[in-house]
Amino acid sequence: RGLGDVYKRQVPGGVNQCGALDLQYLVGAPASELDRMRFNKPVRVIYPDTAVTMDYSADRLNFEVDRTGRITRVNCG
Repeated sequence: RGLGDVYKRQVPGGVNQCGALDLQYLVGAPASELDRMRFNKPVRVIYPDTAVTMDYSADRLNFEVDRTGRITRVNCG
């Protein structure tokens, strides 16, 4: 069993409903990489000091970006 299986048991609908586990390879990459990609889910790119709503959407991909422009986290929400 992999880490994804553990998350799926803990989170209704599964933590990977948005496909974030499949995109973990982007952590550390420049956020500009996202400009070349197409997604079939809603996407939110979160930069430092960006205001974001606290609503949770299991289908939405979140990319957190640091001050150097690198992706630091990919998750659903």
